[in-house]
Amino acid sequence: SSGEVVRFVVLGDGGTGDDNQKKVAAVVRDICAQKGCDFALYLGDNIYETGAMTAADPIFQTHFEDVYAELNFPFHVALGNHDYGGQYLVIPGGSNAPGTVSEEKAQAQIAYSMTSDKWSMPSAYYTFQVGPVAFFALDSNSLALNEPLMRQLDEQQAWLDAEMNRSTAPWKVVFAHHPYISNGEHGN
Repeated sequence: SSGEVVRFVVLGDGGTGDDNQKKVAAVVRDICAQKGCDFALYLGDNIYETGAMTAADPIFQTHFEDVYAELNFPFHVALGNHDYGGQYLVIPGGSNAPGTVSEEKAQAQIAYSMTSDKWSMPSAYYTFQVGPVAFFALDSNSLALNEPLMRQLDEQQAWLDAEMNRSTAPWKVVFAHHPYISNGEHGN
């Protein structure tokens, strides 16, 4: 154990660009000024309602950069269903209204990493390490969206197993948009 402290904030379902998102950003700014924050995990639904069209879409400025301008640390981003343009989830036992799922919209968020100093999502699932903690971002949308995605579960599972086995970090954190187990209305 290195004894190194890693401090981070976790946000999700935030990409509205509205006053509520700005209020949360102000609270995060104040807490991080007091306690310190190395980075943020941004857990999807980054751009409401239906994602971004391209990496140059001005919605990144209004729904992310402007809102978090006073937070001077990187955001490690995961994809949510709205980031694919899909507004609807598969709800067990519920109505499964069709949503429009766009791989291109997910790719726009990945590509945005090349133009932003704050936004970091090198691929739909990836790993990074800060001090003694390894982080593994997953794309949980193949579990939740109506339409099948290119990154099927077995591909991600094989990748995650290999990366977790390769990692020598004493702490390992897996993050994604959808919870693996949930008692919420959308279920597991």
